[in-house]
Amino acid sequence: MTKYPYKASKAWHHSVLLASDIERVAVDCAVRGEHGLGRRLKQASQSAHRWLADSHQLESAVGRLDCYRRARSAVQQVQEDLSVARGLHFIDGGLYDQLAAQAITVYRLLTDLIRRSLASTS
Repeated sequence: MTKYPYKASKAWHHSVLLASDIERVAVDCAVRGEHGLGRRLKQASQSAHRWLADSHQLESAVGRLDCYRRARSAVQQVQEDLSVARGLHFIDGGLYDQLAAQAITVYRLLTDLIRRSLASTS
């Protein structure tokens, strides 16, 4: 079980909400012919919460740390793809701001989990 259950659960919860909201953007991208961008957004947002769910199952601090890092990398991909989608005018400024704020929240929670995990394994 994770050493920081509240933080990990909070990160997972926010990442699930982000994935749910990203689903709409992914569909919009596909409708406009950008299937690759929509697929990348969807996969990255879903993999973030899957990595967090996997981290709950692990006893090893090193294994949890790896899951946190992979989830954070997936959130970075979401952030990059959201910027591309906005640049292509697939999402408006208000929706972009909302999704970017959600992604930043998840990213910060994951960064804190990684920092705490590194401190406890040292």
